[in-house]
Amino acid sequence: MFGGFGRSFTNGVGAIASVALVAFALLAGCGGGGATKQTETSGASCDPQAFLPILRDAIDNQAKELRIVEARVRRCRNGYAQVFAVPDRSVCQPGVRHCYDTEQVFFRLVNDEWRILTSGTALSCEEGGLAGEGAKLREACRALGHS
Repeated sequence: MFGGFGRSFTNGVGAIASVALVAFALLAGCGGGGATKQTETSGASCDPQAFLPILRDAIDNQAKELRIVEARVRRCRNGYAQVFAVPDRSVCQPGVRHCYDTEQVFFRLVNDEWRILTSGTALSCEEGGLAGEGAKLREACRALGHS
């Protein structure tokens, strides 16, 4: 996770999505994302541009020169989305400064608007990756078609 920097976001109906944000200094370039698999979900677009402003509001400037430049939608259906927030790598000086990891973010559709459910670089829908995340991530993974 982009941890250490905690932040809470509230929508108009009082639902709160907490996002723990951590900036990892890396010695090499950052990875993440994988193949994109998109499916429209009722009420909201699964287009990457629908997620980018939300990711920027949540993550940009949480650490020095941390800016999200791309949203990669991995899966999107049944009111959930798995998206990768890609940081600006043009500021990266490996071994020196400002190299940030791609952040995996799970979204949930609430009142036809995408809301951050949880995030983290170590999250996985595999059995071991669900530890500590509980029911909310399990439900998202099932809805997204992960076994």
